[in-house]
Amino acid sequence: MVQKSFLVLFILFCCFNYGQQNILDQINYKEAKINLKTYTQLAVKNLTVSSTGITFYDTVFQKEGSLPLSEVKSIYVKKGNYFGRGALYGALLMSLSSLSAVNAVNLDPEVELKDNSSTIISVTILSGAAIGGLIGSFFPKWKPIELPSDKNNVSFKTSVLINHEGVGLSFILK
Repeated sequence: MVQKSFLVLFILFCCFNYGQQNILDQINYKEAKINLKTYTQLAVKNLTVSSTGITFYDTVFQKEGSLPLSEVKSIYVKKGNYFGRGALYGALLMSLSSLSAVNAVNLDPEVELKDNSSTIISVTILSGAAIGGLIGSFFPKWKPIELPSDKNNVSFKTSVLINHEGVGLSFILK
């Protein structure tokens, strides 16, 4: 029974790895920025990344294009926005302004806080978070993607270590 379960797990592992290789052979992105090794940047749509190169629609020249991976330095794709960070900054800013207002009221002996001041402060902080989140949602996040490496490229490295205790030799094959 244990041998059968190991066999089933091994088969599932092999199928998963085969599926992952097929998935990673060609990946599509809706919108991206391509940084070339010539220090130019392209704003593109409908980007397709494969193991041999990339194809895209150039939004500046309004035409299809393709490049080999050897000319590409990095690719950034849109993944989300800064809603959370904007909400946090908005809530923090309104908290600080509410604290300074409460401090100013406490320093003035002629002015007193109302009974519902905690509700007003809470609404102020929440409205600051909402406005900050709304502003943050207009700014997209750009995340780098990992470019597929050349599967035919093999590197071989050797290193020698010599000290008073002996000699060592190591080989690294990638």
